Amino acid sequence: MPPEQVHRRLPKQKQIRKHIRLHVLAGSSAPYYISEDADQLIDSTAIQFLVDNGIKSIISLNEIGLAADVIETLAARGITYLHSAIGDFGAPSLDQLQTIRDHSQAQKQLGNPSLVYCGYGHGRTGTAVSALQMYDGRNFANRSAYCDNDVETSSQMYILDQLKKSLGV
Repeated sequence: MPPEQVHRRLPKQKQIRKHIRLHVLAGSSAPYYISEDADQLIDSTAIQFLVDNGIKSIISLNEIGLAADVIETLAARGITYLHSAIGDFGAPSLDQLQTIRDHSQAQKQLGNPSLVYCGYGHGRTGTAVSALQMYDGRNFANRSAYCDNDVETSSQMYILDQLKKSLGV
């Protein structure tokens, strides 16, 4: 594949700066995403893209995780990896959101910018980003405010409503 096609298919990061205190958080599609979670590919070009963009932590919400050798290669380049499997258009559980928060907090304390991704980079990614913002004190006025982060489905909104209720925000 010509290099110009490779770069067009790498994720476009959307930096999330609002409501995330002292931590850089980005959301994106999976590297090389075309139409399904299985499209993800973390090769040397994608890893260099992550390194060049200062990403030190990946939170993957793809239904399919990365192979052990890829995770080892990421670690060798100083990038941690958390996989929390969620089906396309699905919603994480409250336990998954807590695990994502714990990982994000640990990275935040180390000053490590994080990338959250799922296949397309919307629904599941938007749900996790919204949850991280809630943990950081953001109060979403209503369900339509979740759409600012590209939350897509009623089940994703429902779990965020449950988290909001449990946090009292």
